[in-house]
Amino acid sequence: MINLRKARINKDLSRLQLAELVGCSIYMIASLECGRTSGSIETLKKIADVLKVSMDYLIGREVK
Repeated sequence: MINLRKARINKDLSRLQLAELVGCSIYMIASLECGRTSGSIETLKKIADVLKVSMDYLIGREVK
């Protein structure tokens, strides 16, 4: 996810804090940030909700 790290840092959250809020592992957050995995839609929704951004923003999709 292209903008996940940026959104997490903007909310002043560590990977561990975000993982706890989302209910996943710190390794999942790290893998998502590094592009090693894309995660499930449910995980993406939870992350977007916690970070108060859109799912499109997280994946770097520009809405026209």
